[in-house]
Amino acid sequence: ADARLIDGEAHLDAVLEKLGGPVVKGEEYAGIDPASVGFDPVATYALVYGSGNVVTGDESATPRGEPVFAAGAIREAVEKAAKDDDVDAIIVRIDSPGGSALASEIMWRAISEAKRESGKPVVASFSDVAASGGYYVASAADSIVASGTTVTGSIGVFSLRPLLGGLLDKLGVRTELLTRGEHADFLSSTRPSSPAARERLQ
Repeated sequence: ADARLIDGEAHLDAVLEKLGGPVVKGEEYAGIDPASVGFDPVATYALVYGSGNVVTGDESATPRGEPVFAAGAIREAVEKAAKDDDVDAIIVRIDSPGGSALASEIMWRAISEAKRESGKPVVASFSDVAASGGYYVASAADSIVASGTTVTGSIGVFSLRPLLGGLLDKLGVRTELLTRGEHADFLSSTRPSSPAARERLQ
């Protein structure tokens, strides 16, 4: 009290006596129907979190406990919210640098279908990062909300293909490739792609 961090100290019975009225517990107060005390009913929102790298699958975390933006889990949550009559709108909170193009497409379609079938608005809310696949998923929403510090945008694709021809030569391994079609050997790891094949990929 002397340090002005508290107003005073007393036993519980003395505090209740000083209050001079009934005390309502927090959980009891939280459970009161707003309409019963004169408040208008408020809209109910379903909040769906997507955090981490975009991946396929149903688990929202890796075996080590790291969060992932899992297509199966998000699709299930969005579909559940769309079918819930008590939910008025869906908010998808995204904090992801991107990842799997397939997983991004699965979530994009789930949001699009939820909007179409339920008629409920969907809002994408960006956290620190919403880039690449994370941004693509958000593009299915009716509107997007981002802060001034959100890193967003940059939808792109990259591909890696190891070339093992030199290594195989050093090991004395000989390979023979039989193909049919102009670009049938495009993904071969034994020879570089032709300029025409690279242009076709781009």
